[in-house]
Amino acid sequence: MQDGIDSVARSALLDRALTETVTEWGSSKWAELRRCPRAYKLRVVQNVRPRGGIDNNLAIGIAVHQVLAFVGLLSTRGIVATESDMMEALDQLPPGPPRSEAFRLLRGYFMRHGYTNAGLPEPLYDVEVLLEAAVGALPYTARVDAVTVGPTGLFTPWDHKTRGTTVPWGASETWATRPQFLGHAYLARAVWGDRWSRRVMVNAIVKTKTPGYERVELAISDFAIDRWAEEQSTQAPRLLELAASGCANYDSCAPEIGRRCQYFSYCHGNDSDRESMYETVEQEAR
Repeated sequence: MQDGIDSVARSALLDRALTETVTEWGSSKWAELRRCPRAYKLRVVQNVRPRGGIDNNLAIGIAVHQVLAFVGLLSTRGIVATESDMMEALDQLPPGPPRSEAFRLLRGYFMRHGYTNAGLPEPLYDVEVLLEAAVGALPYTARVDAVTVGPTGLFTPWDHKTRGTTVPWGASETWATRPQFLGHAYLARAVWGDRWSRRVMVNAIVKTKTPGYERVELAISDFAIDRWAEEQSTQAPRLLELAASGCANYDSCAPEIGRRCQYFSYCHGNDSDRESMYETVEQEAR
């Protein structure tokens, strides 16, 4: 027995925190469909993946999310975590630059905010909370990183974001227009109704030389939520039709600004490129 929790229960919490969660009808799905239906079909339907594993920045973000989830799960059981708990979660991850960077970011984060409630300012309701509701004729889902409960019993969804640059001026206004956060607001309103705090919070962890830690409050109006839902319900069936046909969005292949598509060589290369640079993997659980 450790900290009031037996080793089996503790191990179960750690396994839950380290399990990557993907929702089938969430914002990532629709963003990928808008970016390129063909790339979506390759990844989701045909299970084609670039060889060599995931990008380091993505690996850092996953590591940070998993550690925050474990510390949060301990908190929901009345246990205030310590650095040893953080290290226990990090030690489950492969050694290398992503784990080292996650340690640097998280050590500074917990020094700033403490371990209680995984560093959030209100009591935790739960972590990795699945929210579901219909938008038009299709489902819409989100796996919210954390949900807190305020002193009046109102629920607030939180999204942890690792990023390479400081939070820009005006983010509370501009980020409130992002589909991910509009979807969070739509689901929070649908699931909690008057028990939603009318906020979506972003817990930003900035990967600068001296790490930065900022909170951004997004107050999203009913008008904005309703407009997003109307447009989502109109676009979603069309996007699924484009994905079924494997239609490509050539604007996303090699844009003037930003990275080229990870499937660039698959679509525009030859058979040798496809064989050497890509592989087909087993279907991911969703």
